[in-house]
Amino acid sequence: MKVPLGWLGGLVRLPGPTELADKLTLAGLEVASARAIGFEPPSGLRIDEPAPPWATDKVLICRVIRVDPHPDAEKLKLPVVDMGNGVEKTVVTGAPNLKIGDSGQICVIGLTGSTLLDGHSETKVYKTLAPTKIRGVLSDAMLCSAYELGLSNDHDGLMFLEEGEGNPGDSAASVLGEVVLEIDILPNMARCLSLVGIAREVAALTGAPLTLPNPKPLATGPEIGSQLGVSISDPTLCSRYRGIILDNVKVSQSPGWMRRRLAAAGMRPISNVVDITNYVMIELGQPLHAFDLDKLEARASGKPIHIEVRAARAGEKLRTLDGQDRTLEAGMLVISDSQGPIALAGVMGGADTEVTATTTRVLLEGATFDPVSIRRSARALQLHSEASQRFTKGVPAELASMGLDRAAELLIAHAGATLRKGHSETWPVKAQAKLVRLPHASVERLLGIAPPMAKIGEILGALDFKCKPLSDGEPGFEVEIPWHRLDIQDGVADLVEDIARLWGHAHIPTRLPSGPSPAAAPQADLEFEDLLRDALAGLGLREMISHSLSSPEREEPFVCPSTGPAVGLANPISPERAQLRRTLLPGITEAARNNSRHAETIRFFELGTAFLADQAKAPFPREERRVGVVLAGKRTIANWADCQPAAHDEIDFFDLKGVLETLFTAMGAQGVSFQQPASPLAHLHPGRQALIIGPEGKAWGSLGELHPRLARSLDISSPRLILAEMDLAPLQACSNPVPRVKPVARYPAALRDIAVVVDNNTPGGNLRDAILQAGGGLITACRLFDLFSGQGIAPGKKSIAFALGYQSPDKTLTDKEIDQAHRKVEDHLRKQFSAQIRGKDDAPSKD
Repeated sequence: MKVPLGWLGGLVRLPGPTELADKLTLAGLEVASARAIGFEPPSGLRIDEPAPPWATDKVLICRVIRVDPHPDAEKLKLPVVDMGNGVEKTVVTGAPNLKIGDSGQICVIGLTGSTLLDGHSETKVYKTLAPTKIRGVLSDAMLCSAYELGLSNDHDGLMFLEEGEGNPGDSAASVLGEVVLEIDILPNMARCLSLVGIAREVAALTGAPLTLPNPKPLATGPEIGSQLGVSISDPTLCSRYRGIILDNVKVSQSPGWMRRRLAAAGMRPISNVVDITNYVMIELGQPLHAFDLDKLEARASGKPIHIEVRAARAGEKLRTLDGQDRTLEAGMLVISDSQGPIALAGVMGGADTEVTATTTRVLLEGATFDPVSIRRSARALQLHSEASQRFTKGVPAELASMGLDRAAELLIAHAGATLRKGHSETWPVKAQAKLVRLPHASVERLLGIAPPMAKIGEILGALDFKCKPLSDGEPGFEVEIPWHRLDIQDGVADLVEDIARLWGHAHIPTRLPSGPSPAAAPQADLEFEDLLRDALAGLGLREMISHSLSSPEREEPFVCPSTGPAVGLANPISPERAQLRRTLLPGITEAARNNSRHAETIRFFELGTAFLADQAKAPFPREERRVGVVLAGKRTIANWADCQPAAHDEIDFFDLKGVLETLFTAMGAQGVSFQQPASPLAHLHPGRQALIIGPEGKAWGSLGELHPRLARSLDISSPRLILAEMDLAPLQACSNPVPRVKPVARYPAALRDIAVVVDNNTPGGNLRDAILQAGGGLITACRLFDLFSGQGIAPGKKSIAFALGYQSPDKTLTDKEIDQAHRKVEDHLRKQFSAQIRGKDDAPSKD
């Protein structure tokens, strides 16, 4: 959040920018950077858009006395300005908003030697002013636009100040100079997404008095009466909705000071009505929206206006203020009248009821929406705004009336508006004040040390908590939580955090452990995972880490009912992080999808924890360490040496199977096999998947190609993803990663081929295992090299061929011994699989 210190200083007395930044950062509001306009940049901070300061004697306030014509140029003028102390100066300008005969405008003038932005350059370039003769007239100064001063991107004309903002001869820096801090607001500090929230923190840190807005707009118009009605269909999605009406509104440009403050805070000034709603949002934290009342009345066709906050119906349309026609999904929260949606609640208003230059009557709304609902709408439509950012973090219901009163006060002052008496509101359920018991012993238990009771009371009181001693006499306080502290969820722990922040972490002493250090116990699990990492990295894979928090929508395609329910969080930071993950697959799939946009080959693995519900350990989950692998893209990258690159060079199922087989070999895990599941896994391609079966016969995990339908739903068009996930515990139990030395065979090997015809559903792995078993230790190699079905092979059958290597460690095998062993293999295959040995058992052909 961008925080202009000039604006913030109107709410609380501030120390210097550097000291303020240090205090805020240590209190949990990290100041990431700063920007100085007109002043020297604060030291010790990263500076955004570094700019030279305005010289106090060269960039000044002046007032136009008169504007004379240029003697030799129709588009140029010669304004004569009052520099203060009776000094006048004539300059040359071509500004379109200064006309011959004008007088009285308050401007900023840069004298010779001042360094300002070049208004004629397409890029931001600073220039030092020097005397220049323009069409025969010497000019040693320049009247400045807001762009040339670095205040905004507006350089279409001169910047004029409001009456009373400065006097001729004043330093421009003293009037317009600003320092803006960029503060990273953490989710638990969402109350600081407003200047009032930050001012409360500053006041508590420094002890300075706090001056908060106390708007009391005077309602001089008629009663709203029955002209406006509001209703909420679901109080869980909108806890409060309030509307007020203002007449005689004159839409025009906002005052200069307001435009400059909004620009410094990162908001684009538009018109006084829109700017005032944004101003209140930045100041108080309450987003508001203004509707054109005449347009609402036209839609109501003469009937009273009725505003309803409800869930959208699937397929409803809304043209938003950005001009986009949007199709709404069922459940999105909308503001609706009798004709349909007029705004996407908490995100953006509708174009059909927007305020324009011809608007004279305004319906102003203030509301409190459910953060989860607003976040889902914004994400679904990829429509994020300053308002949605605040609503998704939580806005107190009490702010709605305060924000409307403040906006009405500003509209009366700066848009000539007349406020009608009364309001239309629905507030179904009002939150009750929350009380937290805070024993002094709990503070000491959580911090290791506790401030005195008086100091705790002082700190909490400075943060607007109301404290009174515990009624049972135990040292401590009963603390009433203020309405603006929605972040206080856990109670004691949250209060102790505030105490530590403001007391200062430096008060917590550093203590060395007492007694001898315990002997380090062997960490077999960590050592095993380190070996696993080394093995996978040696296979060309890169390790990744995904988030251990997930959501039901994200996990649903990857888990089966037998996995069991997810373990939800009591206080999730967002719907996308509402539960502990049950599988690594969504994380590695998302990483592969994102990287596939700019990488030809993807080879990732992750070692992580899956959390599974366990009644025996409730409410705590059972934790399983797992490994996930994803491969995708090109098997090899084309290079200059490729004369005839492979036509089908994309990674497939067998590449990942080979990676796992090599991994098992490297870890010394013997007897691991692959088997087709009895029923296909829904997230994998039905014909390209397998279970990983351990030597004990239990499934460790699965591998396969991501199902094409699931890939399309995840916006993965290419390349295809090959995934694997398995449990580490059984792999670790049967692994022996210590290398075993095996002598090199001294005697030659004899090679024989065998081709058999078997049923289509006979796994090749079963045939290989049977061959090795029948070989009695003489077969040292068994490689599948051919698979065929079709012409010459009976329907429902397939031909599968293996290359066998016969070798003895003790002697050279004779042909007779090899033939005898080979026949034994053939007989075993005939008996176990009813196999036909091609070339021997084939039926004779009929001539």
